[in-house]
Amino acid sequence: MSDLAPMEPPGPLRKGRAARRRIFRVHGPDPIDVHVGAQLRAARVFSGMTLAQIAAALKVSPQAIDSYERAHVRVSTQMLWQAAHLFRKPIGYFFDGLDQGGNPTPRATHSRIEIELLVAFRSVESRELRMEVVRFLRVAAKTLGKDRAPDSPDCGDAHRPFPRERLP
Repeated sequence: MSDLAPMEPPGPLRKGRAARRRIFRVHGPDPIDVHVGAQLRAARVFSGMTLAQIAAALKVSPQAIDSYERAHVRVSTQMLWQAAHLFRKPIGYFFDGLDQGGNPTPRATHSRIEIELLVAFRSVESRELRMEVVRFLRVAAKTLGKDRAPDSPDCGDAHRPFPRERLP
C-alpha cells in the first residue's frame, strides 16, 4: 500500500464569474486607446499624408484608420508596428505621455487645434513671418489668456473630428 492520499477532485468544472471587462458602449473607449489613437492622428497629420494614403500604406480602409484614431477600434500591435515604421517613429512614440498606470499625463496629447496650428506654422517659409506669429501669440496669450481657462472648450477637443476645411 502507498502512503499517498487519494487525489481530490480539482473542484467544480464551472468557473466562477470572471470580472467584467470594459465594454465600449457602456464605459466608452479605454483611455490608453484614446491616447494611442491621438498619437496616431498626430503622426499622420505631421507627416502630411492623407487618411487615404495612410490607409493604403497600411493596407486597411480609411474607415479603419479613422476608427483607430477615434479609439472606436483598438489598434493591434502589428498595426502599431507598421505605423511606427511608416512614420519613422519608435514604437514607444504611441505610448509617450502615459504614466506607469496607463493614464495620460496632463496635456500629453495634442488637441486638434494645436495640431492644425503646428501644421500651418510649419507651412510658413519666412523666418520673419514665423517670428511675428510667435510674438503675436505671446501678446495674445498675455492679454486674452487672463480671462480664459487653458482648457476652455474653444481651445479644441482632442476627440472631435477635424473640420473638413483645411487651412491655406
